[in-house]
Amino acid sequence: MSILILAFVFVISLAIVTTKGNRRLLLLLCGLFFTYDCVRVCRSPDISAYTTMILCFLLSLWKHGELKANWKTYPLRWVTIAISIVVFLVGLLDNRLNFVSSFSRPFKDICESYLCFFIGYASIKSLSDWEKSQEYLWNIFTFVGIWGLITFVLQNNPWYDYVTSMYGNEVGIWSEVQTRGYRVSSFLSNPIVYGFVVGVILINRTVEKIKGVYWAVALLFVANIVLSNSRTSYAAVAIAFVIMYVLRYRFSVKAAFAMFVLFGLSTVAYFNIEPFKNMIDLMSDLVLTGGANAGGSTTELKELQWVASMYYYVQAPWFGNGLAYFGEVIMEGGGGMSEDLAGMEGYVYKLLIEYGGVMIAAVLAFWSRTLWMYARYKKVNAPLSIVSISIVLSFLFFICATGTYGSVFVYTSIILGMNLKCLQTLSKESKHTPA
Repeated sequence: MSILILAFVFVISLAIVTTKGNRRLLLLLCGLFFTYDCVRVCRSPDISAYTTMILCFLLSLWKHGELKANWKTYPLRWVTIAISIVVFLVGLLDNRLNFVSSFSRPFKDICESYLCFFIGYASIKSLSDWEKSQEYLWNIFTFVGIWGLITFVLQNNPWYDYVTSMYGNEVGIWSEVQTRGYRVSSFLSNPIVYGFVVGVILINRTVEKIKGVYWAVALLFVANIVLSNSRTSYAAVAIAFVIMYVLRYRFSVKAAFAMFVLFGLSTVAYFNIEPFKNMIDLMSDLVLTGGANAGGSTTELKELQWVASMYYYVQAPWFGNGLAYFGEVIMEGGGGMSEDLAGMEGYVYKLLIEYGGVMIAAVLAFWSRTLWMYARYKKVNAPLSIVSISIVLSFLFFICATGTYGSVFVYTSIILGMNLKCLQTLSKESKHTPA
């Protein structure tokens, strides 16, 4: 069966190289959302299916003469170059790696993180392209959401179990870590990431009015967010919606009415829908006890993780201890403050331990520039600008609270890149140049 999965990756990758425009984007999205991120195209963990498809997308841009033009107009190119240089230096300075790995590991890291922003950016040429991309995401996740509901009814995800078992000695972790009740992840590898990504796609759709049958799909998405059974995804999606409403409506009567209706519906749902009640209980437990009663990460654990991260940071403050240092050295070797790190749930901890202070500065520059660009395009299209800002801030909250597991960087960055190119295109059409 692994041969069939690899054949799927090969066909998708080859098709991406040979096509362009909307069809190429659709192929990439199908490849990413229907291929678990554990899939590798060879024995090396540095050559994943995701990296292969992203590389093929870049190859297609070059083949069709689109790479240079897109890179030239890409407003985040310099900070992306800075981050890429730093990541390669982290790899080259890591004495644990051989010559090949010192390049292949940073390459995979960049391809599946900050470069995805450019991938999304380069996939859009016009407003119609962006609208088509939203249709693709909506249709793909309608199917993904239906499968999510089916797995909840089954209380099992047989496809996830089967695929992950082919790339390890046992089924994936989420088949066994279900102490809170079943957590839906559908075709994604992590229910925490799944709830957040579904929320991002739903929020992005609010740029345009949701009409007719799309309301049923929106409810399907909300159900899947709830069934992901993750406090972090609940909080991140809620943060995005609050920021979006505050920036768009401020404290208007419309916003107040919407909040009143939402509160009323939530009250009814709490007493009548068990999964929704569990969601509210998880959130309230986090506030009241720091998450002690729900399992998973607690505020006390976060404090221990911060102290432990600083312990390892001072050992290599400039360029970190190396990529995958947590999993390959701290977890395997134990000792030191490894137990206090637990699963190292948080991107900040990863930056401190594995990347170092120079990378932290580059990352701050990247996201500052990103937020600045979206804010400057507010006069071009306020709804899309505001939605993008809300997604960025909720995404930063999410990765700081949970980490970058489950390829959340890939999914979110591509969507944000699409939005950036759409705003830039609208700016050119309206002859408005952001200050």
